[in-house]
Amino acid sequence: MPKAIVDAYRGFLYIDTEAAAILRLTLVARPLPVPVRKGTLTLDYADAALRGGVFNLPLSFTVTVQLQRGAKIRNEAVFHHYQRSSASSRVLP
Repeated sequence: MPKAIVDAYRGFLYIDTEAAAILRLTLVARPLPVPVRKGTLTLDYADAALRGGVFNLPLSFTVTVQLQRGAKIRNEAVFHHYQRSSASSRVLP
């Protein structure tokens, strides 16, 4: 039967107080009782122009995982070409 693991994170939230915008979020997982020794997520934000407006959106992220046996895994992604979409709905009787 699978074991349930409740994980806790610690980290930092970097904010530009003048612009009231998030700059970076960093999360580090507490030690886990699994083959993963350490897991870290870093998510960077930046302003992006979309249809006449400027929005604070995710720019890139990096996930780093260190396994118990010493191997390290790193995954990076960059977000670009944002598109704004919208939808409407109504409840039918």
